[in-house]
Amino acid sequence: MAKATIMILCPSGHRRKAQMTPNSNLLQALEDICNQENLDSSEWGLVHQRKKCDLTVPWRLTSIPTNALLEMYKLEERRPTSDVTVQLQLPDNSRHAGNFNPSITLQQMLDWYRSQSESMIAALDTSINVSDKLYPVCSYMSEEVIGIHALSNTTLRELGLTSGAAVIR
Repeated sequence: MAKATIMILCPSGHRRKAQMTPNSNLLQALEDICNQENLDSSEWGLVHQRKKCDLTVPWRLTSIPTNALLEMYKLEERRPTSDVTVQLQLPDNSRHAGNFNPSITLQQMLDWYRSQSESMIAALDTSINVSDKLYPVCSYMSEEVIGIHALSNTTLRELGLTSGAAVIR
């Protein structure tokens, strides 16, 4: 996958480079830059040509060119962190909803669904049965998270889910 580079102008005047893949989002780039600058990422946003950027959209959908200069700006209020409503779509096309904190990993989310007794989540166990050639997979938009290790290390926030609702297959 080709990586694009963007420049982010920090409040300190430093210009920082961020590597972007087509499925990465600006929120992750902003968090990385804020960690380098010792800033709280929930207090900052990004602007490209005087237009505020949606931080949760995948890079390929932002219409921002490679080598663009984005500027950090101070938000009037901290970026709220609210629960995300996730509907898990199983292979039989049934959907099961739950509310989760954006910091929860996909594996923790699957474990929560597995513990629910009122629904057909037993089908989830058959679809996630790890054998020689079967691996657990969660897909959101065009991003696929494959394997137990990847599920344990990927949070909803890293997928760009910080509020609202989403369907994960």
